[in-house]
Amino acid sequence: MRLEMATGLEPAETGASSSRRVPLLIALGLVGLVLACYLQTAWFDFLNFDDNVYLADNPNVREGLSWENVRWAFFDFGNTLHGGNWHPLTWLALMIDVEIYGDHAAGFHINNVIFHTANVLLLFAFLRNVTKTLWPSAMVAALFAVHPLNVESVAWVAERKGLMSTTWFLLALFAYAAYVRRGGVARYLLVALLFALGLMTKPVLVTFPFVLLLLDYWPFGRFDVGREPETPGLGRDPVALRAVGRFGRLFLEKAPLLLMTIASCSTTYLSEQMGGSMTPSDVLPLGLRLANSLTAYLAYLQMLFFPVGMAIPYPLHIESISLPKAWFALGLLMAITCLVVWQRTRHPWAAVGWFWFVGMLVPLIKIVHVGREAYSDKFTYVPAIGIFIAVVFGLSAMSREWANRRAVLGSCAGIVLVVLVTLTILQTRHWRDSITLFTHTLAHTERNYTAYSNRGLAYQTAGKYRLALEDYNQALAIKPRLWRVYANRGLAYRRLERLDESVRDFTAAILALTEQGDAKTLSQLYESRGQSQHLRQQYQEALADFDEAIRLNPNDAGAYAHRGAVWLSLSQFDKAILDYQAAHERAPQRFDPVANLAWIYATCPDARFRDGKKAVAHARRAMQLSPARDYAVVDTLAAALAEDGQFVEAARYQQQATELAPSSVRDALLKRLELYRQGKPYRDQAAD
Repeated sequence: MRLEMATGLEPAETGASSSRRVPLLIALGLVGLVLACYLQTAWFDFLNFDDNVYLADNPNVREGLSWENVRWAFFDFGNTLHGGNWHPLTWLALMIDVEIYGDHAAGFHINNVIFHTANVLLLFAFLRNVTKTLWPSAMVAALFAVHPLNVESVAWVAERKGLMSTTWFLLALFAYAAYVRRGGVARYLLVALLFALGLMTKPVLVTFPFVLLLLDYWPFGRFDVGREPETPGLGRDPVALRAVGRFGRLFLEKAPLLLMTIASCSTTYLSEQMGGSMTPSDVLPLGLRLANSLTAYLAYLQMLFFPVGMAIPYPLHIESISLPKAWFALGLLMAITCLVVWQRTRHPWAAVGWFWFVGMLVPLIKIVHVGREAYSDKFTYVPAIGIFIAVVFGLSAMSREWANRRAVLGSCAGIVLVVLVTLTILQTRHWRDSITLFTHTLAHTERNYTAYSNRGLAYQTAGKYRLALEDYNQALAIKPRLWRVYANRGLAYRRLERLDESVRDFTAAILALTEQGDAKTLSQLYESRGQSQHLRQQYQEALADFDEAIRLNPNDAGAYAHRGAVWLSLSQFDKAILDYQAAHERAPQRFDPVANLAWIYATCPDARFRDGKKAVAHARRAMQLSPARDYAVVDTLAAALAEDGQFVEAARYQQQATELAPSSVRDALLKRLELYRQGKPYRDQAAD
């Protein structure tokens, strides 16, 4: 079986280029390009845009590898916490990272760079292997390495799935090349296995069988029937009929892979639907989805050739979808398609590259709309390779008769790469942290409520509550019924002790979310409003909120713990103890319910509830469970030891608590220290 067809290119580079040293030097140069652009990410932070969903807010990933978490990775389906995505190998990879790096972002970013580097080298090796060209293959890989459109895929930890799936994709292409050369069931099964691994990492690879058909055309030349003998009885155009027959056989060869594609599409559709990430058709009708998809193609082509002004996310505003722009995009796509089909015999790389780009974007172009953005840079990570192939191999063929061909092409390639590396370095810097990223996004997009919301959250995390409020206000002015923004603004108001406004925002969040019917999240909102009501000393309102939170989610340990705090404020110590015990039963690894029980047993003004032995046991258990040496837990242990009559130990621990505590509470701790030195226990006379 013939591997390469007549391409119009030299089948192999000659002279110095044929040396084994040159490909190695090119590979090292490609690695250097990647590091020049992306090594800086080792000093970047996690983002509050999907990184938190995949890591910080995902207990299964955060706990690392275990049999239970491996089971969860494969069998968790349609989970609303991560948009319903089913990609078990991605979860396993992130769990391994947690085992190695803990919560340090540097390791996660470095692994992203490693995967991107591997993909660049695999692409170079694959193209060189199947096209028998060196410099065009190297240039395609170099463009893939440093194009600014790929920054989103490399600098974003949450996009590990895209990088890993591309690795499987490229390995599967290598396996297919081996199958084309030598055939064999084992080689075909290897292709299917690598394809399956790619789908389990990120299901965007569903177009893989069609990519193989494109490669069958060029460079493998498996469609070429011109030299085959005619078969009698085939009619007036036997060559054309034999071509149709050849295509049919090649298509049937891909049937098992196509069945895998159908299964993956069905699984993904159901999972995304269950996860609540699909935009309903009554919100975004099919006609508008198609118009948005066509304009997305136009946007991607523009950014491929003029890569400036890139941002995340590109907001989808239904009223801004332009039908004239969509018709223009459709006309342009059809014109290019007709041109490459017309020239497919003379310039097969153009047809293959173009259909690679257009075809691989089909599952990503949002005809079935998932998420909140109109389009996204990360979706071009693999499809853009098609454009790079068409342009580079096209220029290589066009320039065959040029004088000083190598000098001209080399100079042009150098200029292009310098420009792209510069743009990519600058674009990557915007991904340093959430505030930097979304400030950049807001400078390049309009009415971007997601960017305002996420920058507000980043300000809030940094303790800049007034700046957070400004961004939340902007987000709600653009899209008024964002329950999450109301909830975050409610937390910011609470931090600023503007409790009435905090309660008002949590109420708005509850009303907005009630329409979606998410019981667990609704429970958390009632719990948050209850905390603000407690701080307002509106105890009955707080109890009502915690009761509703528990009704909606009976396993919510936090609601029990916070209701216990209200009972403690009301000096109803028996009910407080019951709620703290219920919280501990539902979350045995939480330290705060155990610490609060220890505090009641040690300091309760009602002697019926004091028990020094229980207090010490609970306080020591809280110390074991506390992730860090918390001054409040140490203070509780000191109070428990004092209640048990161990005043020397109590004073020692109280001294430690005083040293750990912030200055705002240090005076109160020093007063307790003096009591213990006097051989007296502490009594919590004012529970609230």
